[in-house]
Amino acid sequence: MQAEALKDSNDWRKTTDELIQLQRKWKETGPVPRKHSDQVWKRFRAACDTFFNNKTAFYSTIDVTYEDNLKLKINLVEEIENFILAEDMEQNFTTLKEFQRKWSEIGFVPLQKKEEISNRYRKAVDQLFDKLKLDDSKRRLIKFKSKVDSISSAPKSENILRRDREKFITHLKKLESDIQLWENNIGFFAKSKNAEAMIKDVQSKIDEAKEEIKVLEEKIRLIDNMSKD
Repeated sequence: MQAEALKDSNDWRKTTDELIQLQRKWKETGPVPRKHSDQVWKRFRAACDTFFNNKTAFYSTIDVTYEDNLKLKINLVEEIENFILAEDMEQNFTTLKEFQRKWSEIGFVPLQKKEEISNRYRKAVDQLFDKLKLDDSKRRLIKFKSKVDSISSAPKSENILRRDREKFITHLKKLESDIQLWENNIGFFAKSKNAEAMIKDVQSKIDEAKEEIKVLEEKIRLIDNMSKD
């Protein structure tokens, strides 16, 4: 019997659809001798009951786990919101990374609460970043890691990060092209009256672009590492 072959399945969505179809076919099937119909019906109903009882038990456990995860995330966000910076900036930086690690290790929360708690977490982390005396590149990288961690469990997160990766690569290639052009132009400036000022200005642009490339490369690396996990 098909239903009995499906009763122990844990492919909840597919098997639910298949059993519903079997139930419809059962109703559409014409009458059979009573001495056979009762026995077959009991077997069919028992198989369906087994599957749907297992499904209910599974999702009941999931709901409890998600609620527990939500409590953990709320507690963590409150800890971040109430965190008082120490005088040692390196210690603050280490604590911040620990907050991010804890967040990424907590599992799924109820879908209706996911956006709310994620936004609260990002706001708390951003406010903490603003208080830290970090250079701009390090601050941007840590904020990006926070973003990656917070959306990693979101639907279609791979698509979101893939688009970010493509955008970063496009920007990186443009910067590399700009650097090459600026470096070539420096040679021509030597013949100008204001050569020193112009060279200084272009060299500043080159240095900024190289720093931006380092940030972009690190962001790409973070996305790639997440895809491997």
